[in-house]
Amino acid sequence: MEALESAILRVPVTGGARADVQAVKEALNSAVDVLNAVEGSVQFPLPKTQSMEALLSQLAETAAQERALLEECGDLLSVAASLEHGSDAIDSGTGHAPDGKKSKKYEELFPVETKRFGYVIPQAKSREAALDERVKKKADRYCK
Repeated sequence: MEALESAILRVPVTGGARADVQAVKEALNSAVDVLNAVEGSVQFPLPKTQSMEALLSQLAETAAQERALLEECGDLLSVAASLEHGSDAIDSGTGHAPDGKKSKKYEELFPVETKRFGYVIPQAKSREAALDERVKKKADRYCK
């Protein structure tokens, strides 16, 4: 590269310019050799770079989906907590069965999850009334 640059800089550019053709030819050949070497070193990792780009894109998409699912999980847990709190008030003041265990079933605690898998939940409207707007939107999106 330096040989090409020095050969070009020595060429006068005004009136009657002359140059050593052999020196310019050698400089150009040297530059072409350098470019060929650069091309080879760039083309070698290119397929790996393209596959890495696809993998990184998939990773970013997966991370976004995971973030959305974690947010939904938090919303569902808050729904479950609010339902459990509401059921405790309704269940004869204790919220426990005669044997001391919680009397609520899974589908009562997780209505959105049971809807998703096709279970019918009794009194679903009264439970949905307990949800705030943000949780309703998340639940609707989750059930689709």
